[in-house]
Amino acid sequence: MKNSNSAFKGSDRVINKSVAVPRSLKLIGLPFFLIGTIIALVGLNMFNTWYKSKSWPKVPAKIVSAEIASHRGSKGGSTYSLKGSFKYDYEGRSYTGQQFEIESGSSSAYDEKRAMLDTLQAAIAEDKLLEAFVNPEDPSEAFIFRHISMGMVLFVSIGGLFSIVGLFILTGVIPIGNVASIDDALLQKQPKEPWLADSRWQGFNLKTNNWKKLGSQWGISIVMAVFISFFVYVMFTDKSAPFFAKAIVGLFTVISVGLLAHSVYLTLQYFKFRESALLLSQMPLCGGCEFMAVLAVEERFASGQEFCFELVCERRLVTGSGKNSHTTTDVLHKSSYQASAGSECFRNRRIYIPVKMQIPEDFVPNTDVTANPSITWKLLASASVPGVDFAAEFSLPVYEAEPELVKYRS
Repeated sequence: MKNSNSAFKGSDRVINKSVAVPRSLKLIGLPFFLIGTIIALVGLNMFNTWYKSKSWPKVPAKIVSAEIASHRGSKGGSTYSLKGSFKYDYEGRSYTGQQFEIESGSSSAYDEKRAMLDTLQAAIAEDKLLEAFVNPEDPSEAFIFRHISMGMVLFVSIGGLFSIVGLFILTGVIPIGNVASIDDALLQKQPKEPWLADSRWQGFNLKTNNWKKLGSQWGISIVMAVFISFFVYVMFTDKSAPFFAKAIVGLFTVISVGLLAHSVYLTLQYFKFRESALLLSQMPLCGGCEFMAVLAVEERFASGQEFCFELVCERRLVTGSGKNSHTTTDVLHKSSYQASAGSECFRNRRIYIPVKMQIPEDFVPNTDVTANPSITWKLLASASVPGVDFAAEFSLPVYEAEPELVKYRS
């Protein structure tokens, strides 16, 4: 064993358990999804108006009054909106408009509002007519400024982000990967064997679920790409779009391209190595014991290939709630092991790599997924090969157990 590093000494063995149920936690995503969708739809409706108004007729309009209204937020911040009116005629009828721009609400973009107000007040002072865009289907709808405002961009970007996050929480994509569940009835029946009630460990063979991670990654990437493509189109068709809007769209575009590139990499990795398995010698793994395991992978390696293994124990603590929540992850233990694939490891188109590692005596056992803080033991396997590298991760059942409860592979 090499590069061993443990931080268990003096650790408290008592772990406070949460009463939350993992599946019910997914419902947290519902308000995120609903509120985000509503906000995004409001923003998309404004962009739809902006797009359609390109072909609306323009008529002379007389500005009657204009001012900036300030709105004080509950947390002390201020937002601003344009207030006033203008008169215009369309097809022989007179109308009075009160919306100077497509964005009907208020925003924190004071400089943007100030620039429009200067134009309106100059028109009043000089008794000058401005052009108004009139909706031919509803002539009572008209505005003076046809542009993409910061509020429009923020409505869609923030609303879309909330909606996507909510959807991923509801579908279990966040956290990405397997969401373990606990069989409460079995846990109550066999409280001294909690590993039996955890869905992560059903028998001696642990398997990766790379296809789930791959599906999650592609789902995120595609939704992000579709989401940002609309704004890329808008930026290319409207050369007058402000710089800040182009900067935001550019940033999201870079992120979207990065996600797609990572999805392609994971896809190549999946089709090259498929799923892997870790065959444990005993269940569970206990402190102070040297456990044996075998990594079973697709035959995509040459004889003598070097494999690296890392045994890691992480402590995850969540403090605060809501916007004030903070998650801290500490590595309590980390040790490494290396093994080579000899000719005897190749059987039935698979490679079987023996692994031998030590669980420290002063260890902290696993907790279930609802604990806070939570303890997770995992084994990371990797190998550098031409093209896409191999990588696999397995959650390990490390517990305190009476000797008679430990089962060994026959």
